[in-house]
Amino acid sequence: MNTVTLEHQLTREELLDKTDDPSNKDLFNVDGGSDRIRYLHWGDARGEIHFVASINRRVVGIGAVRVNPFDDSVLWVKFVSVEAALQGNGIGKLISEAIFNYAQSERKRLHVASFSPMGKQRLLPLFHRLAVEHPELFCGCSDCGVQIAQRQEGTYKNE
Repeated sequence: MNTVTLEHQLTREELLDKTDDPSNKDLFNVDGGSDRIRYLHWGDARGEIHFVASINRRVVGIGAVRVNPFDDSVLWVKFVSVEAALQGNGIGKLISEAIFNYAQSERKRLHVASFSPMGKQRLLPLFHRLAVEHPELFCGCSDCGVQIAQRQEGTYKNE
């Protein structure tokens, strides 16, 4: 696999600029969604902060966070998604760690809404490890996806 480049803190407009490259013309479909990157939608992107993984300028993965409108000390992790053909190569982990580092640098706490079945398999262990190592960086609320998934699997520890 070629080298993955990660760009941090892109706005919706900066994300749209990526479509100027021929390799990204199909990033958004006519409905504003994306056939390549699950959960990415142009209409939802306003107000989100994006972490974009690219290979040779082609966007292959994106993570998005949004500041909680009710508590600006919390970032909602909206999604982490990688192009299907490249899943399992550590790109989602790279994006997730960038989100974690951003939250840490901004002194924000993270709230993960939920995990897809694949996210439970591939990303929950990473978020769980980060939550155990750095509990101050997670919101700790009872509806956080990290805690819900852990309770469902019997691995939740109220420390």
